[in-house]
Amino acid sequence: MTIILKRRASQGITSLIDYLISIGYPENAETYLEKIEAFIYDLSKYHHIYRLCERESWRARAYHCAVFDGKYVIPFKVTGDAILIMNFMHGSRIH
Repeated sequence: MTIILKRRASQGITSLIDYLISIGYPENAETYLEKIEAFIYDLSKYHHIYRLCERESWRARAYHCAVFDGKYVIPFKVTGDAILIMNFMHGSRIH
């Protein structure tokens, strides 16, 4: 399956990596980015194990939610032969 990273998801990942670099952890930022990329890549193989999101507005759009590293939520949608990564955000930001 093809993975498509939407703008919001890309911005969320970039913001996190920029933050890690700004607080003096560029090596950790690079390693963390590699882990994020691997996790997102694995969604193409294991997307079926994730339930629809609990957030009602996301559920209505048929978004599934994956949790990365116990704190980052990745809402995604499966469409035909593609997985659309809609966002990447800290779980505390979900209302």
